[in-house]
Amino acid sequence: GTYSLELTNSSDCRAVSSNTILVTSNPKPAIPSVTVNGATDFCTGSNLVLSVTNKPEYVYQWMNSGNYISGATTYSFTATNTGKYVLMVTNADGCSSMTQEVDVNVVPSPTSPTINTGGPVSFCQGDSVKLTVTNNPEYTYNWKMNGGDVGSDTCEYTAKLSGIYTLNIVNTSNCSNTSTNPVVVSVNNL
Repeated sequence: GTYSLELTNSSDCRAVSSNTILVTSNPKPAIPSVTVNGATDFCTGSNLVLSVTNKPEYVYQWMNSGNYISGATTYSFTATNTGKYVLMVTNADGCSSMTQEVDVNVVPSPTSPTINTGGPVSFCQGDSVKLTVTNNPEYTYNWKMNGGDVGSDTCEYTAKLSGIYTLNIVNTSNCSNTSTNPVVVSVNNL
């Protein structure tokens, strides 16, 4: 609108109006709704895609816990860290709106287990080797030979057949990790 000021003294005399000022109030952009593509709680190494409907006339800036994310200036963002994600949308008039906050929680995966061998990994048919890892009651164990399950769910396994043995562990948050040192067992015929 157009604004001006008139002064009136105690004798009810009016001064001439001041100059007029034209004030333009530009609307903020409509607050877009963030689409969350996946669970907001996920394991280390995974991610979550956050996005809004793309409008080319807007400028976008993603933030995590109140801090600008460098280079995150498009309508979508792939979150890989814990935090409170918000998108600031700015229109051509320089007016901004903020989306609702998306709370993301990255749950740590267990440390990759190291398989220990209780003897030689090359032996004659009929012998065996015990494979073990440090026991943790918060983990579930799944031993594998050549990628297939061998049916053992403890922190140790007795290998009697030739193959490549690995171990997959899962913590109470359902995050998993696989051993980084596969053990190659060779069984020699009698």
